[in-house]
Amino acid sequence: MSWYDIMIDGVRSDREIAEAVARAFDIQPAEVLVREELQDLPTLDTSIRVLCERFAHAPGDFPLQLGVIPQDPTILQCIERDEVQALRRVCAALDANCLLADPDSLDPNPYVSLYVPLEGPPRRVYLDAERLDREDAYVIVSDAPAVAELA
Repeated sequence: MSWYDIMIDGVRSDREIAEAVARAFDIQPAEVLVREELQDLPTLDTSIRVLCERFAHAPGDFPLQLGVIPQDPTILQCIERDEVQALRRVCAALDANCLLADPDSLDPNPYVSLYVPLEGPPRRVYLDAERLDREDAYVIVSDAPAVAELA
């Protein structure tokens, strides 16, 4: 399992990303490798416990897209056990509000995302469909109806 399309509401350096992911999963920053737009999964040293793929800056309110690919089974289990809580830890460590494709959706809608704010509970939001389609810009337009209680 990996997280893709984690949208961050600010630009962060590779070092900031590595340090934040390390804090979120209680590992060392040297155990996190950040690379830009991977074409193929690189052969990794066994000391790398998390691979992060950073994508080019996007327009809109969430300019940084991040993929998180756990290489360590314990980190993978942590994410699988409670994906929302794991994402909240990453967002807090990044000091950022984040968007993620809704992990609980039975019918994935590209215009509905899970918004994980620094303050307050996660909630489902509608994105501006026109801007997302035209510019690949992630812009929240309103809250979406709740499907289930989110922690």
